Amino acid sequence: MVNKMKEHRKLSDLALLVNEKVNPSKHNEEVLHYSIPAWKEGAPQLVHSKEVESTKFLLPENAVLVSRLNPSVHKTWVLDGESRKYTSIGSTEWAVVVPHDSEDLDYLHAALESPLFQHQMEAYVTGTTNSHQRVRPGRRDVPRPGADPC
Repeated sequence: MVNKMKEHRKLSDLALLVNEKVNPSKHNEEVLHYSIPAWKEGAPQLVHSKEVESTKFLLPENAVLVSRLNPSVHKTWVLDGESRKYTSIGSTEWAVVVPHDSEDLDYLHAALESPLFQHQMEAYVTGTTNSHQRVRPGRRDVPRPGADPC
């Protein structure tokens, strides 16, 4: 029998969560805003920081955003730092996951898209209605390279 625990690793072994917050309205610049509605459109919105009314996460160059809102519709977004001309900010509904080694960004994204990780996100849901569910903090595992992703 295969030991499934050896096929998985703690997410914290691969990456860390960052949560540096910023109040964009106190700045005077154009920013890329990674919101849940922008994810649905397929691109961040370029907006003036004064137009953003609430606190946001300041996003690093190499990260994977994972939506904590309504995890039954799994949403991820890769920030690879290419052609970064603007400060990037994101909704606090994202978990901002940064690999310890930037070379692991693609693997990290694939792991966070895996059925194993999606199942764990759904298991940590709080909220009473489908439209207001959020994932609470907790340990998460991701598949090891070459392991069965389920």
